[in-house]
Amino acid sequence: MLLTLTTPLTRNPAVRRAQELLLALGYDLGPYKADGAYGNATNSAVRIFQQDYGLPITGDIDDRTMNALQISIEALRPNLPSSQVQLPFPLIDLTKDGILPCHYHPERSPIPAANFRGFTLHWTACLMGASLGAWNVCNAQTGIRRDGTIMMILPQALSGPPLPAYVSHGNGLNSATEGIEIEANGEGVIGNSHTWWKEGGGPYEATDAQIAAARAYLTMRCSALRAKGVNPTWIRAHRQSSDQRQCDPGERIWREVGLWAIANLGLDDGGRDWQTGTGLPLPKAWGDRYTAAF
Repeated sequence: MLLTLTTPLTRNPAVRRAQELLLALGYDLGPYKADGAYGNATNSAVRIFQQDYGLPITGDIDDRTMNALQISIEALRPNLPSSQVQLPFPLIDLTKDGILPCHYHPERSPIPAANFRGFTLHWTACLMGASLGAWNVCNAQTGIRRDGTIMMILPQALSGPPLPAYVSHGNGLNSATEGIEIEANGEGVIGNSHTWWKEGGGPYEATDAQIAAARAYLTMRCSALRAKGVNPTWIRAHRQSSDQRQCDPGERIWREVGLWAIANLGLDDGGRDWQTGTGLPLPKAWGDRYTAAF
């Protein structure tokens, strides 16, 4: 499917459906509202939506943009089971092949609702390669490959109990958060090669597909959890819980996923100086709201 601005204007039910979704999400379509005609107001609203959602800003509605619109609508339906939410990215459930992370703790799973707070962002600090089995050493509940494929390292994130299983992924954040590992090894501060872990290869900054996939996944997870009475409020960086992870997850991931989740999903970073254990506060290089040195 491709809906775009043409002369004469494209008019059909698919345009009207897209307009209805945009209106329901609060985007302005001008005086014509959902009239089924793909005009300038619709094109402008689509561009703003794509920017908000981390998609390529084309003004056109392709399958990926329509899927993102539908996901955002599902987030407004608190009674919708998470299994019915369609993600606009491929998804692989590794547990179907018996692959479990090394530091999975079944005896402590799932994380109790009273303890669960939200999500911790990581990067893998290396490339994982083509083998799915390589994700066994990735200590998190969820991974995101370079092409945006979402790796369900543990099943709780999409089905069954809404709360994630316990995995040792983030030091003092293990018992309160779900870990999301993004396959990247970039510069902790963009443009500063001294903040890149060279042993991991690269630098490999997070891709546009990964940024968009992370945003879509967080949107889906917040919706699914809140539908079952669990309200995630945290978004944290691994840096905040370990001084051995000073660069983790890097400036780009934090700015484009962490700060985005704060602005769009009602999550919080704990405040300007928040850290736990040996962790470090978020640095000024990662956002104007912070003051700490890198």
